[in-house]
Amino acid sequence: MPIDDAVRAQIERAEALIELGRPEQAVELLAAVPQTDPEAVVSVNCALAFAHLRLDQRAEARASAERAVQAMPNSTEALYWLTGTESDAARALEHSSRLVELEPQWGPYRALHARTLKRNGRSEDAEREAREAVRIAPEDVFVLNTSGSVLRGSHPDEALEAYGRVLEIDPGNTDAREGIARLKRVHE
Repeated sequence: MPIDDAVRAQIERAEALIELGRPEQAVELLAAVPQTDPEAVVSVNCALAFAHLRLDQRAEARASAERAVQAMPNSTEALYWLTGTESDAARALEHSSRLVELEPQWGPYRALHARTLKRNGRSEDAEREAREAVRIAPEDVFVLNTSGSVLRGSHPDEALEAYGRVLEIDPGNTDAREGIARLKRVHE
């Protein structure tokens, strides 16, 4: 059953509040959204995970992501947030592996998987996965920044290229600027 229009509008308003830097208001709004079906539970709790992360409330973010996955175990959106909020590296890798199994051609999921592989000490696999993510989504800023981060230590030229592409797309991107600065410090 699809989410009704009024519920969808409330969730979209909450997401806009988060983007505007008002996650506290988003949390309040989302607390009032009826969660009458699994799709609504996923949408509300994924938005809550995002808001709680913006508030640096990792435990609350993870709890929201867990509720979303419990409502719909094969929801890629819910698995994305669960992976991103998981503090245990091995469990995060389980979640990201499942995410890639469900949606292998989505570059941002592959990039997130590359991050979790790196976090688990699997650098070569992480590099391979980061390159695949860029192949799939060559204009995605998240994918390119992740590629730069994963490749920075072992392939600085590729990392610099990825960060440079980010800055072509988004000249003010601080993650890419910081990545380039780290590369320059190591090189000097």
